[in-house]
Amino acid sequence: MINKFLAKAKLLKLILMRVVATGLALTISIVVVRELPLEQVGLYYLYVTLSYLANALIFVGADYNLQRLLHDLSEKKSINLRELFKYFSLVLIPGFLLVFAFGTAYMYATSGTGLIVGLACASLASMTFLSALMRNLLQLAGMATKSAIVNLFEQMMRLGITMLVIKAGFHTGESIIVANSIGAMLAAASGLGLIYHFTTRDKGVYFFGYTKLIKNIIPIGSSGLMNWMQLQGYRPYVNYAFQRPDLIGAVSFLTSLGSTAANACLAILGQIWIPKQYASRGEATPRYFKIAVACIIGLALASLPAGWVFLHATNHLDLMPYVFLVPAGVLVEGGNTLIGIHTNHRNATGQPLWIIPMATLGGIIVTALILICPIEAKALPILIAAALISGQLAILAIIASHNIFIKRRLSVEQ
Repeated sequence: MINKFLAKAKLLKLILMRVVATGLALTISIVVVRELPLEQVGLYYLYVTLSYLANALIFVGADYNLQRLLHDLSEKKSINLRELFKYFSLVLIPGFLLVFAFGTAYMYATSGTGLIVGLACASLASMTFLSALMRNLLQLAGMATKSAIVNLFEQMMRLGITMLVIKAGFHTGESIIVANSIGAMLAAASGLGLIYHFTTRDKGVYFFGYTKLIKNIIPIGSSGLMNWMQLQGYRPYVNYAFQRPDLIGAVSFLTSLGSTAANACLAILGQIWIPKQYASRGEATPRYFKIAVACIIGLALASLPAGWVFLHATNHLDLMPYVFLVPAGVLVEGGNTLIGIHTNHRNATGQPLWIIPMATLGGIIVTALILICPIEAKALPILIAAALISGQLAILAIIASHNIFIKRRLSVEQ
């Protein structure tokens, strides 16, 4: 009885911290939209997309690889900090250079200047990776509350520094990227401090050379790259093809309202169920999947009136015709969660991950085919929403079809 009460109290604490963190993240979006011209808002989201390239291609796969190596961290509560430093340092180097080169080249191709943007985007990518890595390690070690504290601290730092930057007169997308980078860096440092304080030292080895690391992250990295192209590729495309960063700002802001709220709620489920997936070697996956689907449907229904309220808070009632993008953001983030559940299941059970990039390739093809349809610029938000949702549905359909095929083949062989 006492254990059940403590478990419920812990869950409520996690929910409260996640709600507060989500509120802070949404406040950051509102502050940016209220204080910056919509064109600069669009450039800010474009820079976020450029920075996410390293996360998609390298960092997510490196994170999964490290979690696999430390799968028993919750039991041992020990970690080799020197090896951990070596691991994320050697992962950061190629990720930083990748974003810097790509971001600088893209901006020079579209606007004739881009060195500062490249550096800012590369810094954001690197610091965001470190912050996420520290949170994931804390969660893997069974310290979900401390992981949530680091997330809450990061949002507080991002909001506070963003407001300081704006009050100092820097009303550009680059300045907000720098503010986010500093906030993520401070959060990463706090997370590392918690890991140092609450874990013992061991002699584990985590980095076995770039050849082995690349081999381990190729399935996730290739899938992440295509996921980046599918879900965020419209931003550089619209900026290049239509020269309408204001539309990028409108679409990105509204979809991010839905995706941020959905991510917050679904991340709470992840804190509870992802460790169960690994501990049970995948047996907890079906129940986790059903609960996630129910939450996604509920959030999508609730997000439309919520979006109406937030648009009033930003004084951008001119965006009201596009309020449907808020539930679209929920559905897109929900698709990411369901794909992630399947990825975790295969990772926990030691199954090959090749189906993830194959399914994502199908999703990106569907998304691209819809996006290239000839259409007037003012109708782009509708087209983008249709492309994003259709791409996610295509990925889930391919994964489901593969699972059904495998089950039928196994039943025939038996």
